Amino acid sequence: MNLKISLLICLFFLIISCESNESVEEKVIPDAKIISHTILENNENFIKTQVDLEFSDSKNKFLEEHGVFWYKKSTPKRKINFGVLEASHFTAAISQGLLKDSIYKTYPFIKFQDKYIYGDTITFKSLFTSIITVNEILPKNGFINDTIQIIGKNFCVEDFRNSVYLGQFSQLDIISESDTLIKGTIPAYLKESTLPLTLKTRNTTTQIKDEFTVDEPILDSLSSGEKYIGDELTIYGKNIHSSISEVWIDNIKVEVLNSNSIDSFSVKIPKNLSIGKVNFKLKVIDKVIEKEKYFQTTTPFIESLLPQKVGFLDTLTIKGNYFKQKNSQLKVYVGNSFQSIVSHKKNEVKIFIDRYFNETEPKVKLEFNDFTIEEPRSNKTSSYQRFQ
Repeated sequence: MNLKISLLICLFFLIISCESNESVEEKVIPDAKIISHTILENNENFIKTQVDLEFSDSKNKFLEEHGVFWYKKSTPKRKINFGVLEASHFTAAISQGLLKDSIYKTYPFIKFQDKYIYGDTITFKSLFTSIITVNEILPKNGFINDTIQIIGKNFCVEDFRNSVYLGQFSQLDIISESDTLIKGTIPAYLKESTLPLTLKTRNTTTQIKDEFTVDEPILDSLSSGEKYIGDELTIYGKNIHSSISEVWIDNIKVEVLNSNSIDSFSVKIPKNLSIGKVNFKLKVIDKVIEKEKYFQTTTPFIESLLPQKVGFLDTLTIKGNYFKQKNSQLKVYVGNSFQSIVSHKKNEVKIFIDRYFNETEPKVKLEFNDFTIEEPRSNKTSSYQRFQ
């Protein structure tokens, strides 16, 4: 009896189990694939790609997201997300952040059934050319070492360093740059006082409508004190710089010493300057400042000889100025004979005539390293007559 009951129970559960299996249908999970990724266009305005898709269920093509990534080796990835889509393909046009002649990579993505799917990567060379705009430069005038700003848009700072040319020979020293602002300092060694500006960025050259004008020089003063041959004379003023300045003293072009100052620089005093106050000329690029009788030279000169007539064993006093020259030995000749110096001051030299001379009108000659000055004198009697 118990055995029959057990068999009936087993048979009941077996029948229920079979009916349950027959009632469950097999569940199929839909799938989506990116089957191709190609470039349709690559021009100055954009690059367009096409992405083709394949769905396991033609009735289920709903994408939660779709789009593309693009990047280059040295920059972060950029992304366009077009959102939802219900189709078997889509196109993407990329125009942001591209640099002309740069190499990029791009690949597509879709989000299907809460899962991201990625496609093949394509490498391309960009032909994109953005419109570079320069709105203004500030300030429009200044001098060496001044900072100017170039304001605009689409300046490239990712791959190609911006270059700003000042005229034909100079280039702005850039200190900072962004997509809309370039800052730089005016360099030394300018060749022109009115400078057209040219911007080179993204491998594109743009002529800037504004020009930069170099401020005109101002001459204030010269350093004080007597300046001898080889000494340094300092020139003070405004908007002057050794790299763009030339100086003439007494129409002699002098050596300019290098300096980074914009309000002073030095020159070396040349040889062969005239006696007294002489003319001075300063030229900064193409602007010239001239001053008459502006610089006092230290060229030696004779004012008087005492006594008026001299002979053997006489003492001759020579009065004048600047007889003490730096790094120079003085020699005195009377009648072409070298004579002994008794005393030597800045404004007076005394000599003892201890060597014979035969000239009836002997010349007194002072010989320095860089100067020779002569003064004719008549002697009181000939050497021969006096010492017979």
